[in-house]
Amino acid sequence: MRVHDVRTAQARAKEVGTYTHKANQVAGYGGECEARKAIEERTSERNMNVTLRRALLVCVLAGSLALALALAAGAGLAEAKSLVVGPGESIQKAINAADPGDTIVVRGVHREDVIIRKDGIKLLGQDAVIEAPPKSNADSRCSGVSRAPEASASWET
Repeated sequence: MRVHDVRTAQARAKEVGTYTHKANQVAGYGGECEARKAIEERTSERNMNVTLRRALLVCVLAGSLALALALAAGAGLAEAKSLVVGPGESIQKAINAADPGDTIVVRGVHREDVIIRKDGIKLLGQDAVIEAPPKSNADSRCSGVSRAPEASASWET
């Protein structure tokens, strides 16, 4: 075997970054063609490994994104509830405890000022009367007496 053949095989193996004992052996027994096959095989294996790693990474990222979206959607789908406020109970406490989408049903006579600072809450009056409390704020909307019609009234914020 010529020294030139071995050096050529070694140089080509270094170019691809796969200089191995196997390539050196092949170059000694089969010449440049065998060395090239060994180098191509090794390069093909590396490319396949990189491709598999990338595919696995994409699957993991896609799964993580899907899980995050499912959790976010589940958190936003809390069931709306209905809170009933009877005579002597506080409408304001029910409003403070309510979440968007909830309905507060008011029944009976109530003497209180009510402030609603949330969106998406329904206030439903069923035979309800809201009267001004004994010490009412002068600029309050509930300062005067207001009566819901006999059937029912509904306010939505």
